[in-house]
Amino acid sequence: MEEKTENNNTNNNINNENKQNESSSSFLSNVKKEKHLVIMQHGLHGTSLDFKTIRNHFLKQKDLDNCIFISANSNSHFLATHDGIDKIGERLCNEVKELYEQYNHPEKISMIGHSLGGLITRYAIGLLHNEGFFEKCKPDQFISLSSPHCGSRRPSTTIFNKVAHIFVDNFLSVTGKQLILHDTEIPETIKTFPTSSPPPNEKLKSSQTIVNSSVKNETDLSLPLAEAKEPSIYKEVGNNEKLMIIEKKEENEIVTNDQEVPMPLLVRLSEGIFFNGLKMFRKRVLYSNIYNDVQVNFCTSDISAKNPYTQGKLMKFSEKFRHIIEEESILDIDPNLIEQSPKKRQIDEKDIDEYFTHDTHHHFLKKILKNLNQLHFVRYHMYFKNILSHTNIIVKREWINSEGYEIIEHLVSNFEG
Repeated sequence: MEEKTENNNTNNNINNENKQNESSSSFLSNVKKEKHLVIMQHGLHGTSLDFKTIRNHFLKQKDLDNCIFISANSNSHFLATHDGIDKIGERLCNEVKELYEQYNHPEKISMIGHSLGGLITRYAIGLLHNEGFFEKCKPDQFISLSSPHCGSRRPSTTIFNKVAHIFVDNFLSVTGKQLILHDTEIPETIKTFPTSSPPPNEKLKSSQTIVNSSVKNETDLSLPLAEAKEPSIYKEVGNNEKLMIIEKKEENEIVTNDQEVPMPLLVRLSEGIFFNGLKMFRKRVLYSNIYNDVQVNFCTSDISAKNPYTQGKLMKFSEKFRHIIEEESILDIDPNLIEQSPKKRQIDEKDIDEYFTHDTHHHFLKKILKNLNQLHFVRYHMYFKNILSHTNIIVKREWINSEGYEIIEHLVSNFEG
């Protein structure tokens, strides 16, 4: 009799536990996830089909059923990506606003850009931020896949680099000039000095000069500013940045020029509304090829001054993702704790003057690098042995880019719905 009573009590306890588990699982299933709009932007000469493989992988994930995956289509028409990052970014911005209305006001948004698409999304992000879009749709994740964040300038040390410069400058229209910082129309006789205000009685050293690439002989502008005529024109750009325009007329005479010259677009893209918009994203991720990426080199996609792997750094590959390099510095950490992280990347102000010293546009490049590294990025480094690295990472064509499938798996598995 006692045995029966004990068994009954045990069964009742089990039944009660099962009911509690069913109740809690039912509650969890009824918890509504925030609707999440995910925009994917292709790169130069691309189309919305470039993200077909990635989108299909995303759609297979049951835990991402609250996400709406859209491959942007506003810049897929012929040569649309030649119009300039600003024009292309405006079109994407308008498309995002239309999609927001079309899908009944999703609560949050993430943006993924491949190659030039990373810059296009950053421009659109700045416009959206400026219009107050992120006050109603929370910015979540920004992901770039081999994007030229610091432009496409290459040191003219090899024939390939020289040819690449000529091609980008002359055959990619407005976008090409923006990528190599040639989009400011500076006459041959003009030298420019970025400054927030004209410092009185301070010498203009030749090491501070940004010389137009067509100037053959760099002149020594060593006269004190006070001896030059008072500048008549200042151009405010970005974060109250001004561009001082100086012209050397004769041997010992420096005068100001009345022509306004804006900063290159990529410099402006690293400050002001564009910087602040990108800063609002909960998480920012960079995927970069360390070698064999013909279109975008490591430094510009990783927002770095140097490639450590060319200096003998050992590569330790992930066991699960054989093309992903494991690094102690790669951490996917809580953004609320990021300020406390010892892994936060810092740029030493003393060392920054050593960067890009042989490039005539070194001041612009340093400024982009310094501005963007104020933000925190999760960085993933990849290595493929063939020169298709740039398209492998999105498996643009399944029959020749199949090596990149595991990069897509890595991207999808680390994406948070």
